[in-house]
Amino acid sequence: KWDWLIKNSQWLSDISNTPISNVAINNNEKLILLKSFADASIYNQLLENLPKGILENMTIISPYYNKNGDVITNLLNDLKPETVDVVVVSRFGTVPYKFPIQKSVQFHEWENVKNNGNNESPRLHAKIIQFKYKNETCILTGSTNATIEALGTKTTTSRNAEMSILIKSNENKNWLEELEIKIPLKGTFNLSSYNK
Repeated sequence: KWDWLIKNSQWLSDISNTPISNVAINNNEKLILLKSFADASIYNQLLENLPKGILENMTIISPYYNKNGDVITNLLNDLKPETVDVVVVSRFGTVPYKFPIQKSVQFHEWENVKNNGNNESPRLHAKIIQFKYKNETCILTGSTNATIEALGTKTTTSRNAEMSILIKSNENKNWLEELEIKIPLKGTFNLSSYNK
């Protein structure tokens, strides 16, 4: 497919020698492209680009997780967030049902956080991780599910071809609220009663 594209899109060869930056600045926000063609760890790229301060809250929204919640565990160990909210889709996605219950981690059902009026919430396809620090906020969004296959680890590359954008703001923002995603103070999904 790539050969066909090059052959039939003459303009592509004209721009192929143009250097491409993985970083852009837009409205005081820094946008960083994180990518892997099964040759890198998006997880490592993420860790390298996140602030080093105290992470107050991390919210993970994904339709797919490993059954043990490996990505959640890795992020907990490496970033030590004070609280974590994990949004799952029990009807269509995969749930980290073997994740050990922890006081600082709450689970929520997608349909309980996305208000869609009287209609049933649409099937979740978005993949979002929001990182809230005291004076900074970052959000990762793109094709990367909350799985080891998509993100990789500190020591292994991603198995999938993935592309996501990390947006960094020097403000205390809540992109999830802007997207009309409202995370309740108390978890809305009982992980221990999930029947796979």
